[in-house]
Amino acid sequence: MFQSLVAIAQKNHPHKNYPTISLAMDALPGASWDVLSPHSPLQYWQLLHIEPGRILTKSPLHIDQQILCFLLGEYATDQELAGKIIPQPPQTNPVFLPPSQLSIGSQLISIWSGGEGRNSYPVVQLSGSDRTTKYQIASATCQDLGKKLHTLSPAALTTKPQEVYQLAKRWQREALLSNSVLFIDCDSYNFSEPGREYALIQFIDSNNTRLILSCYDRKIDCQRTVVNLDIPPLSHQEQYDLWEYHIGSAAAELNGQIERIAVQFNLNTATIQAACDQFKIKNSKFPQNPGSSPPSALTHPYPLPGGEPGGDRFQSPPELIPLANLIFVYKIVSRCGKYPLFVVGVEL
Repeated sequence: MFQSLVAIAQKNHPHKNYPTISLAMDALPGASWDVLSPHSPLQYWQLLHIEPGRILTKSPLHIDQQILCFLLGEYATDQELAGKIIPQPPQTNPVFLPPSQLSIGSQLISIWSGGEGRNSYPVVQLSGSDRTTKYQIASATCQDLGKKLHTLSPAALTTKPQEVYQLAKRWQREALLSNSVLFIDCDSYNFSEPGREYALIQFIDSNNTRLILSCYDRKIDCQRTVVNLDIPPLSHQEQYDLWEYHIGSAAAELNGQIERIAVQFNLNTATIQAACDQFKIKNSKFPQNPGSSPPSALTHPYPLPGGEPGGDRFQSPPELIPLANLIFVYKIVSRCGKYPLFVVGVEL
């Protein structure tokens, strides 16, 4: 039906059953030839595609697939971004962030709130060696703001300036359509490779969206305003609270030994959660907390005292059970945190 109407509008020409710029100029009141400029919104944001190979005004027009889905109320991923900018699934359960990390998230929100109405938002750089914590802060902050989170590995950037510019423009369109924030992982980026640092800087400067950079200690020298937030190490009390939260009801089995574990180690949130999950898997009567992700390996190479690897556990005297559990947790943390462990002067 649509094609026949378009053909009728073009003097009943049977082969002109597609919309063109010329048809739009004739049919739409107040139409302007500015639409031919590559800087016009229709072309700059690539909302419409003009089929090449013919006279410009007579070439078929096609609406972009993602734009069509957006107008229909359906979200569709941009295939131009596939494999480079990855949408992250929303967190289905709340993430327990200690106060120092919640403070970083609050500062991040405040920085972006000050950017409303400006040409671009300040770029936020999260500095520190713990990539997992930086991502968790970004993810939790985006969830609080009601925004989606995407990730970009700088290694996915080409060193060709035109391609970097096009990627930045497509990302800006995606950010507007899906209300998203981009997390850029610079921690493992090879800045010494020729053209790589310039490509990253060009990408940052070619869009004005909300960006979070994860960097160990490097300052990105771009034209946009960059605000650095240092991620402090967890305090002893914060680590204790994390152990208590993630180990849940299993804390009773440790007979008050969480304090000793928190003092012994200086660990991040992810390692503490992984150790608690493995402990509760080994002691399956304890449920995992909401939001806990079980590790891929469900076995432990070390037998508990009074037990055999891969076999049934022998009955231990009740007074030895808390110590057995404590030693087991120590061994798990040793694997997760890569620390040599000593309990009562004996290496485990």
